[in-house]
Amino acid sequence: MRSEVQEKTHSSGAAYRSEMTTVADLLPQREAWERLARSAVEPNPFFEPDALSAAARFIEKGTIWVVAVWREQGGPRELAGLFPLQFGDLRHGLLWPLPSLYVSRMFSSTSAPLICASDPEGVWEAFLRDLGRLCRGGAVLKCPRMPRGRGASIALENVMARQGIRHTWLGGYARPAVESDLSYDAYVARYSSKRRRNLRRAEQLLATHGDVTYHTVEGPGPEAARAYADFLAIEAAGWKGAAGTALAKSETTRNFGEHLFGPQRVADGVTFDILAVSGRAVAVNVNLVRDGVVFAAKSAYDEHFSQASPGTLLDLYLLRRTLDGKVYKRLDSCAQPNHPLAAYWLEEQEVGALFLATTASTPRWYFEAMLLTIRQTRRLREQAKELIARLR
Repeated sequence: MRSEVQEKTHSSGAAYRSEMTTVADLLPQREAWERLARSAVEPNPFFEPDALSAAARFIEKGTIWVVAVWREQGGPRELAGLFPLQFGDLRHGLLWPLPSLYVSRMFSSTSAPLICASDPEGVWEAFLRDLGRLCRGGAVLKCPRMPRGRGASIALENVMARQGIRHTWLGGYARPAVESDLSYDAYVARYSSKRRRNLRRAEQLLATHGDVTYHTVEGPGPEAARAYADFLAIEAAGWKGAAGTALAKSETTRNFGEHLFGPQRVADGVTFDILAVSGRAVAVNVNLVRDGVVFAAKSAYDEHFSQASPGTLLDLYLLRRTLDGKVYKRLDSCAQPNHPLAAYWLEEQEVGALFLATTASTPRWYFEAMLLTIRQTRRLREQAKELIARLR
C-alpha cells in the first residue's frame, strides 16, 4: 500500500503531470510504457516492462517505485517519462532518504530513464521540479551508471546549465563499445598483427572439432526458449556455476532470468547469438536490443573449447553483423572496467555517477552535506573491499 506522501501528485504545468506509483500499478499501462520505450531519446531495455517487473518481483521483494511523467495536452494522456527509483537510507550510511535512479544489484548497466524523444528537456524539468513534492529527500538526486554523451544525459546537462542547478560527477569508467562506419575488415585491420593471427588460429582450431556455424535467434518464442536453455546449461557448467554466480544458481535468479530473457518474457527485444560445433551450441550470447542498439547482457561458452576462444569468435560475429550487415547501429558491452572485450570492440561508452540538486532553490548546505556523506560512504566501501581482498 502506498503511503500518503508517496501517493501525492503534482502538476508541473499545462503539459506534464508527474505521479509516484509502482511497477506493479503501472503494468496495466503496458502499451503506453512499451510505446515510450520504443520512442525514447535513449533506449534502456532494463527499464522496459519485462525487465522492471522481473526485478520488482524477484529481486526487490515486490516493489520498485517509479515516477511516471504524463503529457496532458488535449486528447488522451501520453506517457512521456519513466523514472524508476530506489532510496538510500541508514543502511547506506545516510541520515536522510536519498532518491536515486534505479540500478539492480543483480544486473543493470544503465540508469538512463525512459524519456520521449520529442521533448526530453521538458520531461526532465517536470520530473526534477516535482520530485521534492513526491518523496522525502527529493531536493537532491543521484544518477548512477549514467551513460555520458547520450540523449538522456545531454538533455539533463542542458537543463542543469539553463536552470543553474548544482551538480557534480562522482566518478566513472569507460566500457567497450562499437560505433563505427568502417567495414568489418577495415575495423579488424586496426588490431595488431599478432591478435589477427591468433584469431585465425582460433578459427582453425575450432574447425578441427566439427562443422562451425553461427546464427541468431530472436525472442520470445520456442526457438529462443531452446537457445536460453542452452545458455543456462553452458553457464552452469563453467566457472560461473562453480563460483555460484550463474543465473540457474537459485530459484530467485532463475525466475528473474526466465522473465527477462527466457520463455516468460512477453515483449520482443531479446536475441541470442549462438556458435555451434556439429550442431551443438558451444557459446551463447544473450543480448537486449532496442532502437538498433545492442546491450550485451549475458554470455557463456563451453570451457572444453576454451583454447579456441569461442566467446571471442562469437563477439566478432556480432561485430561483423553490425558493421557489414548493418543489422545494428551501436553495440554496448555493459561490461565492467578493464574487460578483455576492449581488445576487440575499440570504441568506448563513458559511464558516470551524477549527483545533483533537483532545483536551483535546493539549499547549498543540504547539497554539500549529502554529497559529503555519499563520498564518505563510497570511501568506506572501497576500504572494506580492499580489506576483504587482503584477507582472502
